[in-house]
Amino acid sequence: MFVLLGSFAPRRIKTAMPSFTPPAPYYSAAIAPNKNRDFWGVDEDAGSIAQFIKRYLTKNNRWKNNRWNSPKFLFGESYGTARSCVLAYKLHEDGVDLNGITLQSSTLDYRQAGNPVGALPTAAADAWYHKKLGVHPTPTNLLNFVEEVAEFSRPDYLNALRKFPQTDDDVVEKLSEYTGIDKATLIAWSLDIAAYDSRGNSLFLTTLLKSKGKALGEYDGRVTGISSGIAGKIDPNSGGNDPTMTAVSGVYTSMWNSYLNEQLKFTSTSSFTDLNDQAFKNWDFKHTDPTGKQVGIDSKGNVMLYTAGDLAAVMALNVDRKCWRPTACMTS
Repeated sequence: MFVLLGSFAPRRIKTAMPSFTPPAPYYSAAIAPNKNRDFWGVDEDAGSIAQFIKRYLTKNNRWKNNRWNSPKFLFGESYGTARSCVLAYKLHEDGVDLNGITLQSSTLDYRQAGNPVGALPTAAADAWYHKKLGVHPTPTNLLNFVEEVAEFSRPDYLNALRKFPQTDDDVVEKLSEYTGIDKATLIAWSLDIAAYDSRGNSLFLTTLLKSKGKALGEYDGRVTGISSGIAGKIDPNSGGNDPTMTAVSGVYTSMWNSYLNEQLKFTSTSSFTDLNDQAFKNWDFKHTDPTGKQVGIDSKGNVMLYTAGDLAAVMALNVDRKCWRPTACMTS
């Protein structure tokens, strides 16, 4: 929904971002005897989409590229990037070779999720936007500033994380200047600006504007939401509670239903859920890659999705396939 209505096709909603978009005055469901949970997994999900694509090609006579001028591309965003890798290999195994894949905000190795070295430039950009930097004079060019922080993060910040609890005061001072977080707090966080508390709250996002009773959005750090009182006690692991999603979910849900019902003439008795918490909680992240192995295991034995191997395999097997990763999209 967010890609289809917030990116480039088929519609694009004009929102009030980074402010809250006022309210107005994906739809899929398993068919019995199947249940929704039967498809809530990496391989199960990709398998069902591969089946749909092959059925579409057959029904619409689109198997022959040269006859129908029908090149085949995948576009994936966020989890859709991991899905695209698995799907591309499944399709290749079924004789459907793609012309290209575009990955936006790619997440192909979940073992890297929450890596503070990768998160630091984004945290610094958030602090810059909210005028919390300790850098003087304040940088005027955000892109150049983020590049500067990235250069600092790879050798200096990475080494500081590895050496902790030993600390280099100059590095901690620079980290404080870049993030707007005082040195004592950073040390209490073990210098990890991507750390979370026991409830799943991002320490950085809830601390930068804590004096104002506000938290930053994880998807868009310009957006803020109330983090005091009862608002601060709502489960942060529910995607719709992030300030960014709260700011736009209402208008997206409204416009999506309008688009389905009024323009596409698609109606259903099932309710629409933009962010399905039950799917998140019950998703099976286990995945067997083309080598027959479960690569994505962290140091504690937890399953961590890894799909870069699928993409590497299909790129090696289909040498004409192209892969694009928009350079403007940065992920931690």
